[in-house]
Amino acid sequence: MSTFGSAFTGSVPQYYDRGLVPNIFEDFADMLVAQAAPFAPDILLELASGTGAVSQKLRAAFPDGTKLICSDLNAPMLEIAEEKLKGSANTQFKIVDAMDLPFADDELDLIVCQFGVMFFPDKVASYKEARRVLKPSGRYLFNAWDALSQNPFADLANRLAQDLFPSDPPQFYQVPFHYHDPKQIEDELRQAGFTSISVEQRTLSKTIRSLDVFVECLVRGNPLADELATRGSTPEDFQSRLRAAFVEAFGENPSTMPLSAWFVEAAA
Repeated sequence: MSTFGSAFTGSVPQYYDRGLVPNIFEDFADMLVAQAAPFAPDILLELASGTGAVSQKLRAAFPDGTKLICSDLNAPMLEIAEEKLKGSANTQFKIVDAMDLPFADDELDLIVCQFGVMFFPDKVASYKEARRVLKPSGRYLFNAWDALSQNPFADLANRLAQDLFPSDPPQFYQVPFHYHDPKQIEDELRQAGFTSISVEQRTLSKTIRSLDVFVECLVRGNPLADELATRGSTPEDFQSRLRAAFVEAFGENPSTMPLSAWFVEAAA
């Protein structure tokens, strides 16, 4: 995994779950689970489960007989997901590296991953592992953020970081939004052995009820706050500047902003 992919520690998971899941992840989670719902897996693996935004919806979408394995490389994030699903039937939690899956060949029916593949340092290697562990009839469903230009909340945060630190800008917001070329995604899946592949852009207009919570969690719900600290800045200063930029771009509470992502289905 990338450095950023495993750096969601300390208080980051709590901020992530409080302010980012409901504002930028939950609607796309509904879409991804709806895409998975027509399948009838016996064994379902979720990669990059994070704090369980998709995990809960997957568990509700499938009968107790479906074995759900929720996985992440980051233990503090996965602990929140496990707490949310405590007592759920036939549900397991594992620390898993997507490029080295601890499963046998042809073991799984379905793999689902929400906004995780962008953090995998070797995408083709991760796809080869997914292809290896899926049964011949299996499917890999995932989504990835569209470009920064199509997600202005992140573009504004990234540009503010660059303006404040032009000689050494924080890099976090470039990482989740770098993997947005549908042709590249399809080509790399084919390199890994997948044959039937669809890549579809999905957009939505999201209403943010509390800019204060959203902005705080955009800064503190990922490694950006640590990047700011190493440059002698504070999260509070960045949050104040980012909030002002958001009000100018999207209006005061409630604010409405566009979101865009790529949704992928690949057949083993």
